[in-house]
Amino acid sequence: MKCDRYEVLHQVVRIASCTASDYPQSIASILCYLTEALDLEDAVFHLLSEDRRHFSRTFPPIDPDRRPPVSPKLSDSPEGRALAGGRPVQDGAQWYFPVCCPRADYGVLSLRVAPSSPENLSELIQPVAEQLACLAQHALLSRREQRRVGQLTLLSELGRSLNQARTLRGLPQAVLRTVLRYTQAACIVIRPLSNDESLGPSHVRVRQPYRHWRQRFLDRDAEISPAVFAGGRARFMRDPARENGVDDPLPPSVACLPLIFQDRVLGTLTLFGGAPSEEEFFTFDSDEKRLLSAVASQVANALERITGREHLGTISRERDRKLRETTLLYRISRAMHSTLRLNELIHLILSAATVPEGGGFERAMLFVANERSGTLQGMVGVSREGAALVLARQDGELRWERPVISREALETQRGTPLCLQVKKQRLPLEAEDNALARAALEGQVVTVHRPESEPPTGAALAEALGLSPYACAPLLGRDRPLGVLVVDNPDSREEISPDRVRFLELFANQAGGAMENSMLLHQLESAHNDLRETQERMLHGEKMAVLGEMAASVAHELRNPLVPIGGFARRLVRTVAEGSEEHQYASIVARETERMEEMLANILAFSKRQMLCFTDCHLAEVLDEALTLEADALNRSEIDLVREVASDLPVIQGDGQKLRQVMVNLIANARQAMVGGGSLTLRVYRATLRGRSAVTVEVEDTGGGIPMESLRNIFNPFFTTKEEGTGLGLSISHRIIEHHQGEIEVVNRELGAVFILRLPVRIPRAPYR
Repeated sequence: MKCDRYEVLHQVVRIASCTASDYPQSIASILCYLTEALDLEDAVFHLLSEDRRHFSRTFPPIDPDRRPPVSPKLSDSPEGRALAGGRPVQDGAQWYFPVCCPRADYGVLSLRVAPSSPENLSELIQPVAEQLACLAQHALLSRREQRRVGQLTLLSELGRSLNQARTLRGLPQAVLRTVLRYTQAACIVIRPLSNDESLGPSHVRVRQPYRHWRQRFLDRDAEISPAVFAGGRARFMRDPARENGVDDPLPPSVACLPLIFQDRVLGTLTLFGGAPSEEEFFTFDSDEKRLLSAVASQVANALERITGREHLGTISRERDRKLRETTLLYRISRAMHSTLRLNELIHLILSAATVPEGGGFERAMLFVANERSGTLQGMVGVSREGAALVLARQDGELRWERPVISREALETQRGTPLCLQVKKQRLPLEAEDNALARAALEGQVVTVHRPESEPPTGAALAEALGLSPYACAPLLGRDRPLGVLVVDNPDSREEISPDRVRFLELFANQAGGAMENSMLLHQLESAHNDLRETQERMLHGEKMAVLGEMAASVAHELRNPLVPIGGFARRLVRTVAEGSEEHQYASIVARETERMEEMLANILAFSKRQMLCFTDCHLAEVLDEALTLEADALNRSEIDLVREVASDLPVIQGDGQKLRQVMVNLIANARQAMVGGGSLTLRVYRATLRGRSAVTVEVEDTGGGIPMESLRNIFNPFFTTKEEGTGLGLSISHRIIEHHQGEIEVVNRELGAVFILRLPVRIPRAPYR
């Protein structure tokens, strides 16, 4: 039979118009109409996925008992051949019509005809396929828009949830709850960075249908996330188990992304997609990858923000504690250093260790070390009640500034039962015998949590003094232990925490220094005189340094106006007629400006730090380079050059550029000393310097030598015997040789002066300036 194509198209358009807002219903209704109107056995529409690689959906859903599923590989199926050829393909009673438009393919319409089906089926279905293409295109655009809105909603809600998170404990749950709500993920796992810079424990959230696979998700994440964390690159995987031929009930899509903030990986975020039978699951196209990367970036930023805030809070609390301790130690230190009498100082130290505003311990005892006899002798013991006799209160506050220690207060403290018992104690100075000796010999605080478990001597001391858990802090001098400070809390039985041990260590350092100052009073008087002389020299050196800085600053400021002055003066010299008075004045200005520029350059070179670059250096080559620079000047001055360079010179460590500057300076000085010509002799040979292999360079002229009264000042800055010059050349050369750990000296010989340089072949330690 034949059907009217216009009637069929009219009915298809009518159905599409009536159900345009629900495209699955539109397609299903059209297929139902075609089946009835064209007397078909079956009508199925296969919708292509967005990547055009497989069919993402079938209308109506395929009944496995009635029809085999479509092959996932389009090239192996008649559906794929229909799409590739762009025309219908017939396979017996089965027809496959491509649903496409000029710019894109959208699917395949599969029809199973009956004997009573119309003969002009191809002619009837062609416009229907075009109408289905329009529906599919509309559906695709609608789905893309919905997807975009969903992505923006996810990012917005995630940002809001992250901003509300205040702690590292609440952040992962906020991420998991929001991402799982606005995506089709079956499971999400986040693993933040732990304190040891490795991946920490996992935080997981699983959708209801998959909760019985929770451990499988965690195991899979444990396989993937370490590699992503180490490499810092995301991994997107589709159906990893099934690709290896394994039937795995887990979702087919896995995305594992590093949480990166400023090139630092702060953890990983893993998402497991939905089942392949669902419409929505991770396809990992460019939009989806960008979305997941944006989610990971937001999480990383929030993680860094909260981590930084908590870190700053920890630092702030730690700084507050240190500030309180430092303030207290400062007050105690000032109180300790208010007296130099050893007897008063000992009582003051023990009292400061026991008052609540000070060390806060309930008792403090002092044992003095006697290295000659190898013993620790008990000296003084002070309780919290006795400490109030030495450290008095004023207006309810403890008086740390210059405490007045009366003789009566000292006598009262010495007469207490605790002090009398401490004085009876005498312990061997052996580390394995008792904790006090260990503290003194090892130079660190020793904490005893169970006094009864100490060796016999230590246990006997604990029983005699009624010690609760106690700590022993060594009082150290410069090169020997002075004694041991023992503190405990017998009334409260409070353990001495690590923070208190740290404070006790700082307190003992202050006390040991104060005791040594008192014991070495007479030696300090002589040292004070030496220190005063040293201080005067340092002040003089500082003054010279300030003068040098000021000279450099002034040189900088003078150099700026000199440049245009010199430039204009040289221009006037070229433009004004020779022999005129103006030409003479301009020549003088140009010449003097050039001299001042040279002087300022030398001052700046002398005042700034010398940064040396040490490499292997051949002194013979350095000397040749210097002679090349001075060759024209030597020829004009009619000076004969004599070179005596040994052939077995070793390679030295040095800065070739700086050494060339020294050679040029010495050769120029020698040339300037020989006004009427003469002979310049250069000698280079092996030598020794302070017992090490070295190379010696001699620069000898015949200029008559250097006056004896000037010889010892020749290397001083700004000293010169020339009418022109800054007096800095030899000073700079002297400093360069010193930085090479060499020596430079000058002596007068029969015809003139000779400068002698000695440079070590190998420098023992690398200089820094």
